[in-house]
Amino acid sequence: MDKNAFNFDDDLDYKEYLTFFFSGVFVGSGSISNKESTSYHLEISTLSEEKSQLIKEKLNSYEFNFHILKKQKRHILYIKKVDELLDFLSAIGAKKAW
Repeated sequence: MDKNAFNFDDDLDYKEYLTFFFSGVFVGSGSISNKESTSYHLEISTLSEEKSQLIKEKLNSYEFNFHILKKQKRHILYIKKVDELLDFLSAIGAKKAW
């Protein structure tokens, strides 16, 4: 088994764990634009296309609107609308941090 592999069990209700899992993903590989910027964006970066797709599918199943962009060897999940950005930060318990 690949120690870097992960999969989501479709039989589990992830809403209970959403805050913990996605806050960890964001803290581990995410960034956010400066609040004073005129262009808002939040990014989560992975080296794996497969992982980025899994994360995107799970995030978007909770009505986030993440997209994926490939930059060099990285796969970047991103949102650019301020209301979506605030919804995500609220979901991971970090709204006041921005």
